[in-house]
Amino acid sequence: MLHRFMKLALLGGWMPAVLASTGGAASAQRDPRILASAPTAVQVAARLRHTLEIGTRGEYFRSVGKPLTIRDGRGTGTLTAVVGGRYPTADGHGQIVFFWHNRRFNSLSSDYETPAVVSLKSPAPGTFVVTYDRYRRSDPLCCPTLKPRTVIYGWSGHILISDGAPPKGVGTLSRVRYQP
Repeated sequence: MLHRFMKLALLGGWMPAVLASTGGAASAQRDPRILASAPTAVQVAARLRHTLEIGTRGEYFRSVGKPLTIRDGRGTGTLTAVVGGRYPTADGHGQIVFFWHNRRFNSLSSDYETPAVVSLKSPAPGTFVVTYDRYRRSDPLCCPTLKPRTVIYGWSGHILISDGAPPKGVGTLSRVRYQP
């Protein structure tokens, strides 16, 4: 995933433009024409409800905060990102970002949970910037001491590609899968 994004960014000069841009994405989120092609709340809830933590019975995902819907930057519709948090949970940790192109589910940020998503933003059409908490092995879940990791996701026209991967957290890695 990393290599495809970096090639695209370097060949197209895309990365500096994405990082320098601040307009358009926030207004797209409120545009009724844009929201009309976004997944419905029922579609989002169904995908999250059927994404399960492998090896743990009864745990699935629920939306944390509001979905972020933006133009895809290719003129073919919208992209939506939703932060999903493991449910039930006692500590609020165990999160994944779910992505849609128009009303069709596209991908997850990873096939494993990361402790926490700090922020989800869009600096430009077709681009999401997700910031994740990062922990040392000795950190308690309340108090990450490493600098947060920012991962940029960009729309290639068919898939989302990224410039890195979400941090894996501490302890046992919790993998997830979709179960219809």
